[in-house]
Amino acid sequence: MKTTRHPSTPQAIVLRCHVVLGAAGGIANNELARQLCTSLPTVLLWRRRFEQQGLLAILEDKHRSGRPRALTPEKEAAIVEATRNTKPHHATHWSVRSMARSQGVSSATIQRIWKAYHLQPHLVEVVGSGSLLYHEKLGLDDGESVCITVAVEEHQTQRDTG
Repeated sequence: MKTTRHPSTPQAIVLRCHVVLGAAGGIANNELARQLCTSLPTVLLWRRRFEQQGLLAILEDKHRSGRPRALTPEKEAAIVEATRNTKPHHATHWSVRSMARSQGVSSATIQRIWKAYHLQPHLVEVVGSGSLLYHEKLGLDDGESVCITVAVEEHQTQRDTG
């Protein structure tokens, strides 16, 4: 079987193929487990899957459910709402860390939510005009920091429909 000799084939699939080939060659399960340096339950698992589901069963892993979500949809909605409609009292915009502290979740959770909703709190749209404010906090060499705010006006032209 060429799959087992290809250098980029994952070793888990190579093991499964060797189990199936050994079983087809009439090697006993205990002997096969010893030759392949694996356990008897592993040999039995892959033989059974191959017999029941065929070649695709050994070439692809079954879907695993993974860890259940710890964040409720209500909490996620509250984080999105707070990001969009509030600002911290000590800064011009939310940072990942400050939002995480205020919501009682990890910074990674805030980053995942902001990425999923395409939120960028440092870009603040001014309601009622076509300008965007861009806030950037820069650290200076002497330990001081400065916040720069740039307003970009978007001009809209009106076409004469006359």
